Amino acid sequence: MTDSSLLYPPNDSVHTATTTTLTRLDKLEFVGGPIPFCTVTAIPQYCVYGHGPYLRVASIHTVETPTETTTTHPARRPNNCDPKFRVLEGQTVHGMDWVPLSSSSSSSKTAATTTTTTTTTILSPTTISSSRSHQEVTLAAVVFGGRQAAVVLMEYHGDDHDTNHDNGNSSSLPPPPPPTLQRVPILSSHNNSNNNNHNGTTPTNQSPPPPPHYPKNVLEFADWVWDCRLVRRTSSSRSRSDDDDDDDDDHHQFLLYVGTAHNDVQVWSIELQRRPSPPRQSQPQHYCLCRQVHQYSGARRSILYSLCFWKPPPPPRQHQRRQQGAKNSGSIQVAVGTVTNEILLWSLADGPFNNNDMTAIDNIVNNKTTTIVTESHVLQGHQGVIHAVQFNHDGTQLASASDDRSIRLWGQQRRQQQQQQQEEENNDNHPNASVWTLQWVAWGHTARCWNVTFCNNYRHPDDDDDDDDDGRNCLLASSGEDGTIRLWSDENGEPVATLQGSGSYWDVDYCSTSGMLAGGGNDGTVHLYHLASRLPYDGGATTCRRRRRRCRTIVAVPDDRRVPSNEQPTASSSSAIEDKEDSSKPTKTKKTKKPSAPKQTFAGVEFVANSNAPFLRVATRDASVMELDFHSLQWRQQTPWWDESLSSFAIQPSQGCCTASHPDDPRILAVGTMRGHVVLCRHGNRIVLDGSGHKTVQQMTWYNSSILLVYHVQAVRIWEFRGEPIPQVPNLEHSQSLARVTTYAAGEKAVVISAALNDARSMLVVGNSRGILFLFHVTKNNHDDAAAEDMTVLPFASRRLHRKEHVNDLRWMSNDRILSVGNDGHLCECRVENQTNLVELLRSPIRAFTGIDRILPPLTQCSKDSVLLGGYSGNQYILIDYKTFYEFFRTDTGGRARTLLFSLDADSKASNGQPLLSTITTPRKDGLNDLIVESQWIEHPESVRFTLGSNLHNETLFDIDLIRLGNGKLVMLSASEDCSSCISVWNRTLMGIENQALLPPQESGVRAICAKLLADDDSSMFVVEGGCKLLLRFYLIQVTKSSAIHSKFLGKGSPTENAAIDHRINAVDSFPMAKEGSTQFVISGDSNGHVFAYFVSVKGREQTSLQGALVFENPRPVLSLTILCCTLHFCYIVVGTSGGDVFVLSIPFSKTQIIADGSKIHHHLKAHSMGTNCLSALCVDSGTSVMNFRVCSGGDDQAISSFEIAIAPEEVEANARGNSTCTISTIASQQVSISAIRGISWLDDRHIAVSGYGQKLSVWELTENSDLVLRHVDDTEIGDVNSLASAISSDGEKAFIAIAGIGAQLYSVGS
Repeated sequence: MTDSSLLYPPNDSVHTATTTTLTRLDKLEFVGGPIPFCTVTAIPQYCVYGHGPYLRVASIHTVETPTETTTTHPARRPNNCDPKFRVLEGQTVHGMDWVPLSSSSSSSKTAATTTTTTTTTILSPTTISSSRSHQEVTLAAVVFGGRQAAVVLMEYHGDDHDTNHDNGNSSSLPPPPPPTLQRVPILSSHNNSNNNNHNGTTPTNQSPPPPPHYPKNVLEFADWVWDCRLVRRTSSSRSRSDDDDDDDDDHHQFLLYVGTAHNDVQVWSIELQRRPSPPRQSQPQHYCLCRQVHQYSGARRSILYSLCFWKPPPPPRQHQRRQQGAKNSGSIQVAVGTVTNEILLWSLADGPFNNNDMTAIDNIVNNKTTTIVTESHVLQGHQGVIHAVQFNHDGTQLASASDDRSIRLWGQQRRQQQQQQQEEENNDNHPNASVWTLQWVAWGHTARCWNVTFCNNYRHPDDDDDDDDDGRNCLLASSGEDGTIRLWSDENGEPVATLQGSGSYWDVDYCSTSGMLAGGGNDGTVHLYHLASRLPYDGGATTCRRRRRRCRTIVAVPDDRRVPSNEQPTASSSSAIEDKEDSSKPTKTKKTKKPSAPKQTFAGVEFVANSNAPFLRVATRDASVMELDFHSLQWRQQTPWWDESLSSFAIQPSQGCCTASHPDDPRILAVGTMRGHVVLCRHGNRIVLDGSGHKTVQQMTWYNSSILLVYHVQAVRIWEFRGEPIPQVPNLEHSQSLARVTTYAAGEKAVVISAALNDARSMLVVGNSRGILFLFHVTKNNHDDAAAEDMTVLPFASRRLHRKEHVNDLRWMSNDRILSVGNDGHLCECRVENQTNLVELLRSPIRAFTGIDRILPPLTQCSKDSVLLGGYSGNQYILIDYKTFYEFFRTDTGGRARTLLFSLDADSKASNGQPLLSTITTPRKDGLNDLIVESQWIEHPESVRFTLGSNLHNETLFDIDLIRLGNGKLVMLSASEDCSSCISVWNRTLMGIENQALLPPQESGVRAICAKLLADDDSSMFVVEGGCKLLLRFYLIQVTKSSAIHSKFLGKGSPTENAAIDHRINAVDSFPMAKEGSTQFVISGDSNGHVFAYFVSVKGREQTSLQGALVFENPRPVLSLTILCCTLHFCYIVVGTSGGDVFVLSIPFSKTQIIADGSKIHHHLKAHSMGTNCLSALCVDSGTSVMNFRVCSGGDDQAISSFEIAIAPEEVEANARGNSTCTISTIASQQVSISAIRGISWLDDRHIAVSGYGQKLSVWELTENSDLVLRHVDDTEIGDVNSLASAISSDGEKAFIAIAGIGAQLYSVGS
């Protein structure tokens, strides 16, 4: 009889039964998913965007929060912790329209109209940002999405901070307080005669009685809502003075126009009222009465994919009376995009709704009439579905975006005056008084175009009002599925700029007041751009710095060419060559070639960061040194770097090949030569650092004031200058006498490309042209004799990380972590272990690049885990943030062969930002060179947040796992269709993501993922991910107390080398084979109906490829599986297939291998009539030596099945004799959903969490009679739910649930 202690602990995914009281289900947060709506024009200094059924209000300024632990820098609030407000019920917010109700500040109280993608009326720039006084703004908004709309009040109380940054002190100003949002309860009414008088207003001597309860939070429609327009309603019969408001503070009236997907427009009357008495704290302060008063239907019945309204702005108040008797020409215009690739234009006929005749409105409310409207124009040209239509601010232009990847601009042209007057006399509506024509078509998007908007008055606020740089004040911005926002000229449709994102951009919006452009993507983030800083401008760097915009200037390099006499062929030598020719051969007349002009060749070009002003230094192979001042764009000549004194070293000026200026004294210049020597010069003082025996100097870098790194072809030499700092030494010969050099040999089969020195750890890492990293111990050369030979050090570790491509840049991120980038377009991270080995932690391709050539530090210390990457995408050079994929810079180099320099002072002390400088060297036909100098202003993240939200994935999530570490961190692992897996660390206080890390992508999506906590290190976990081609990858992930994520790649597994792309892994699980977890037993189920098993070593070296053992075969695909337990010789697993079957089997193994042919099926159950999509197991303490497991499963038949499995300790000996003591109880099944169940998990020994395509999360209790009783249910805020996972809190009193689909959502269940 085998003792029970021989059994290993149950699997982490097999929850141990606990006793909890699950009386409450709470929504915590949801991340990822698309952002279909965003705007930066509603509230000053805030971005409002839709995320699921919520509106999020995010400050565009940095928000800091105190941390739980003491740190030197305040922690930045997680992006997805921006305040959110639930406005819809089970629908996704797609848009919003608003009107101002009140605004109070020291500035004038005015209103203006600006047309954007989703707005019509906003507060004027004067009201928003013309003063710095206390400001109070109240907006009434209608938020819509799906088949719903809600009325929302937005209140903003704060200081009226100037959005312009002229004073340069914006970063020191405290952020404005967050606005408050209130969803107004709605009362629908068909007869409102008891509450209103004949003019449609509430009598002043009484208030309508408040309703006894508020039955609705949203308006429900029978059709999909594409756009809404909210218009202030006034009474034509009501007499008021010019200075009076149209409504009092307690009563406001509106007309709401709702455009739906079947070419209809509904007109609703909205009356917003305040409760007459102070409400209880639990009751809202306002409510609104809503009634539908009319409907317009287009004569051509069609399905719409887009719709927008346009209404002329109201005339100034002083002109309203004189226009009362005139014909109203302010009818609302409607543009719709159809599935038949046409744009229809029609007008809502002039009538009581447009004239605000409230008496007439009251008279027709009960008639339920519908007006049929014939389209006035049909615009044809698109070859695909039209996803967006948008009017400009005055209604004379219409932009459209289509499935055919084109952007089109249509313009309105007035007919002849006489013909127009005649039409007006014959037809009061005169819909054809103008003609719409196609002005231009723009191509550039490589996928579907989702949205388009007009960028009016796009000049930066720093520009003078009378300084019209290019004669235009309007651009078009379009967003597309290709992950770009493209800017177009409104005159001819020429491309102006491209902004690259990480995924598809769904929406785009522009605010002319702040100059900010916002783009909402399908990865759950909103990217903010200063539009003017992204636009090209022909001007100097001074103009760029003053206006903070992008400048591009071509500067000619002065002609310094000279031909040394000792390099010219002499006449005698030419005669000698001719005498060697065979005189017997007939002479041929040779065509004399025109001698080519000598070419100007650079020895080095570099940016020099001077304390006064940065400049560009050029050293040529004609010995010249020239400096370009960026302010004046003027050249100044300096002392040549070469003279005849260098001839003793056989150095000629034509041998210069690279330069490096001293960081503390720019007058000191180092020039590397082809002979391996380095010339160090300061004005006329020159010395030579001997490089005899070494090949050409490839590159040089000053590590600090006294250490110079010299990259030779096959070695790196470190020159250390002892004694006084070089800038303080009057004669360089003195520094030469104290210089010591050490050589670090990097092999003879490749060229040194990059290096990085870690002086604190005395280590040097070198990258070469073959993708290999070499690690050296840095030793101090203590030779006192300057003439002594330099020391040579060999590497103690090496590793190939970038295939066989150049390692272009290296950076030490800590004392043991190294980042590297290369021409293969990958970012790699490795760690130095035990001072003897380089271990690969991460190797991730960056999809924005075809080759990466530099790593830059982050722009702020608050995001120290992030880095900036610069590299090429074709001929385009771009700079992005690795964490958020935010693009800071992009330029066309004209070819990767051209020399490009790049400079970004990340430590700039400027409060509002710093310039980014780049130069491109272009040769001319006359042999000289031009420099294309670009300067772009980048705002500091301390003052502006570039990215809002949290970028989880770009596509649907297939699988999710949740694990609680021993240090209290809650970690979520997600696998997605976008080919990547993401590790997210949750901040349980703020309920936001503290840190994220992406694992390297797999081809064609990651389908399954799981994590198991290590027994000997409760901050580390073993992670398995499975994808297409039946590929498995194994990682060791550590999460520190500071939420830093460290990953180590352990290896990969594949059952066959010839798996097709559509052969995919559907489920994975693992189990520790030793108490310390040094070996993991891994199983995978795939679409071929196979289950493979693997042994994976966690503590050993990387295992390049593991061959799985086939332990189960079935004709139906395996959809789910879980490991129950492992004994000394057997592993018990449960497998679910697409046929609804469940199998319980045991897998024998020894210490070294899995015995595949010994696996045995103990039980076969028909748990479901269709696919068994998910499984969950629970270990129940029976009080005996028998191990009991409760298993539940969810299937496509909308049912939950549950059963119990008992495994006796005697099974080891019994199985050795061919018998089994694994028993199973009778299966119980119950339908619990109206759709397929995709995720299931035990929360304790009685409660089960379930979710699926029904977009609901439910918690069921399993009674003693095996019946399921519903305890909690809630609508999820994500669609296409594919998976569910749970974890128990450290105190055991609460369970956390994560569901995955289009995004991820977190819940808590407890008392």
